[in-house]
Amino acid sequence: MPEVKLQRSTSRQTSHLIFFTADTRRRRSIFGPVIFTNTFDSNALGCIPEPTKSRPPNRTMSVQLPPPTHRKRALPQGELEAASTLKLGADQHTHTLSLSEARLVIHKVLENKRRGGNKYEEPENLTKTLDYLDVFARFKDEENIKAVERLLNSHTELEMFERSQLGSLCCDNAEEAKSLIPSLQNKISDGDLQELLDELTKLRNFTE
Repeated sequence: MPEVKLQRSTSRQTSHLIFFTADTRRRRSIFGPVIFTNTFDSNALGCIPEPTKSRPPNRTMSVQLPPPTHRKRALPQGELEAASTLKLGADQHTHTLSLSEARLVIHKVLENKRRGGNKYEEPENLTKTLDYLDVFARFKDEENIKAVERLLNSHTELEMFERSQLGSLCCDNAEEAKSLIPSLQNKISDGDLQELLDELTKLRNFTE
């Protein structure tokens, strides 16, 4: 019977059982790769098991997130103020709404949502906004709101912000209006401003 010798070969952290035959000296691997574990009786084969090596700690993979898709809001340059000189930054020429116009727009949007098939519940902050507008909006009728807009837009010497403020405040006289909206001081005379306020009062009284 040929002499059989067992030899352990470690390659890539696996153990192979190698036997040599006395007549041919050919090396053969039996059983294929053998990974020694606690349940493998290596002593029965005359081999000493390779000490178990501890696994390296798991490495935390760093995942690179895609860039945000939302637009970054431009930071205001300098201080913003609505004093004797309007400094509104990027919103200087933005179309603004009076309280009455804002109330009308929100009600129109909600009306369209309720007409849809899906159930719609108003957010709490929207409900509070509507409560505020219902109290302080000076004009409630849609036709009168449009008439106020046409009247204010005819005064092209005024900024959009100033027009919307006049439509929201509905001051009684020019002195009060220029006190609350200081930028009106050098843009419109007291007489022209008073005439404008009187026209606004007529539209307001018509709705009450």
